[in-house]
Amino acid sequence: MSFYRRSLIIVDHCFTPREMIKNAGILIENDFIVGIGGASAFVIDPQIRVCKYPGTYAMPGFIDTHIHGTGGFDSTFAMNTLDKFPNMSSILSSHGVTGFVPSILSAPQSQMLESVRVISELCGKNHPGAVPVGIHIEGPYVAREKLGSQYNDFATHKIDFGFVDEMIAEGRGNIKIWTFAPEFEHTVRLVERLCESNIVPSMGHTSASSDAIFAAIDAGATRCTHLYNGMPQLHQREISLAAIALTDDRITAEMIMDGTHVHPRMIDMTYRTKTKDRIIGISDAIQRTGVETQPNSASLSEDGRILGSTLTLETGWQRLMSYTGLEPTDAAVSFTEVPAHSIGLFDRGELRPGSRADIAIYDINTNASRLTFVGGKIVHTTQKSYLWND
Repeated sequence: MSFYRRSLIIVDHCFTPREMIKNAGILIENDFIVGIGGASAFVIDPQIRVCKYPGTYAMPGFIDTHIHGTGGFDSTFAMNTLDKFPNMSSILSSHGVTGFVPSILSAPQSQMLESVRVISELCGKNHPGAVPVGIHIEGPYVAREKLGSQYNDFATHKIDFGFVDEMIAEGRGNIKIWTFAPEFEHTVRLVERLCESNIVPSMGHTSASSDAIFAAIDAGATRCTHLYNGMPQLHQREISLAAIALTDDRITAEMIMDGTHVHPRMIDMTYRTKTKDRIIGISDAIQRTGVETQPNSASLSEDGRILGSTLTLETGWQRLMSYTGLEPTDAAVSFTEVPAHSIGLFDRGELRPGSRADIAIYDINTNASRLTFVGGKIVHTTQKSYLWND
């Protein structure tokens, strides 16, 4: 039996994501990419296993920085649905997602602390598919009139710094994003506390005035949670978070690209207004009992309210291109490099030497997921026609 020290993946083309390489070769050693370029440039020696995937293209694995659950796992009820976490990991990898940030909604303090503890223990471990790369806290300091899928009984405007410190301690460095409404007393102090702990302060579920928003930004808030949703609509005379997020280059804005949460024309307008390096595509996918869902669409409550989505990111990427006319490379940045870098992950979201070998491979005709690599290992495959050099 041959011993292979490296593997060379050959596809019809790849997106790095900023560049398209035709007849692309991606050389992997252990968990990392050590070379990328035209396949003909690689010298094949006996220690390189060649894996050819005709009729496919490759991308960096998608990074979903705002997702509540799928496959039976619900981040807010992590302790009760822990046995379903492998389902979530596997389902996401089957759609080309290699890293994700479980997001916890407003809940009783004890429950939020327990969920953070449970998910923190999952971070940094191997899983059957996509891996958790952090935690997102969405609440409980959110405006009751802009709750969306938040639980009304647990939203509060009184910032409890003892609780904040407990959450940070329980997270053990894994909390990456914290969403809050900036109109409440002591918001600036909250932003400063989050920044001290390397947590990205994100504004959302808010009716805040422009003064409160700019105070939070000046203190270090650099993110907007699901732009246009959970905030006042754009208005020609009254400036709120949506207008500020669109026009202030300090802010990176999340957006749900399903075409329902945000109209396709509004998505197009956003990319015409704001640099693509400051826009992140998210799923905001939720796992809730009694919620009506349609594949890759919005989740609806019994009274018809739009909650989270059932969007998968490879579909979001395709829809973004159809809504805006963006080139695949420009659209891919919002689902790979930008979300990864936004939470301090600089070894993912790109296909380049030194990056983790988190790679998604799709059918060139149907865009269906064919293979997903996490850390250089195949965690999902439907591809039957690849060739090995042994």
